[in-house]
Amino acid sequence: MHKRRRRSMPATPLPSASSPPSPFTDTSCQPRPPGQHDDRLQSRAEALAKMTLELNLRSVSVLAHGLEKEVQQLVAVTNDNSQFRQRHEQRIAQVWREILAVKASIAEHGLGSVAARESAHTLHHLGALEQRCKDDATTLRNDLTTEIAQLKGLFDNMAAKLHHLSSALDAASMNPAQRPSNATQASKPAQASPRNKAPRHSPKQRLGEAISSTRRWHRDHKTTKLQDGPFVASYLRQQSKRDPVLAVMIQKAIHRRIQSRHGHYTALRPRSLDDFCRHVEWDDVIDTVKQELIKNEHQVIAVLSRSADQIS
Repeated sequence: MHKRRRRSMPATPLPSASSPPSPFTDTSCQPRPPGQHDDRLQSRAEALAKMTLELNLRSVSVLAHGLEKEVQQLVAVTNDNSQFRQRHEQRIAQVWREILAVKASIAEHGLGSVAARESAHTLHHLGALEQRCKDDATTLRNDLTTEIAQLKGLFDNMAAKLHHLSSALDAASMNPAQRPSNATQASKPAQASPRNKAPRHSPKQRLGEAISSTRRWHRDHKTTKLQDGPFVASYLRQQSKRDPVLAVMIQKAIHRRIQSRHGHYTALRPRSLDDFCRHVEWDDVIDTVKQELIKNEHQVIAVLSRSADQIS
């Protein structure tokens, strides 16, 4: 039976190194030069790519193994049917070449006997590997989202510092002749006092920056995978770096809102910002900003003006 099947099987050699690449040979999956393995996100991405490649190779190997058996059965059944063989010989030869190309490609990756040794546990193994890939991909997306949120906060902080630096440079560029002398300052304190007490950011500008920053965070919240607690904590930390006075006002307003909604929360004393944000939803932040900063704009500006005078 074995010799009979070999006589009827199309004689097609295995693909050699000089033959053109088969559609099943993925040249993009060759090992890449080692990168920065100390980077946590890059290491996870590389591990996920390797598992995805193994999952795909195993799936293709199982399909090729099943197709090989079916082709062998077809050849055995139609061995004496010369009319059928003449009509479909070319197609059978093409399928057989593809099967051999898949087996050769899998052997290059060290999985040559995958299809031969896997039987009833194949689907279970592939399902477990696929679930592991999904879990790692979800973890990687969450880490990337956290990194992006931290980078966004860093960029906002740098923009605020650059704005302060620009104002300081403008003040330092004033000519010495234009600066009031000590005698003039002593004789006219009423004129010198407003200049010294003028804040580098007007209260209205600070309020506008806080509202704009909140809108950017609101857009990011629509695509983030983080829970509301960690996301709100990152938002409040960034606001405290950018404008501590406004950050305290927002946090106190959120606290009052939570107290009115959960009476039992008044008995709790959060030990940290993260502990406090476990009770906060992002909608609480949006409603607080609308109520406290937008509707009560004049009151907020007055508070910011008084705080600027005290700092001066």
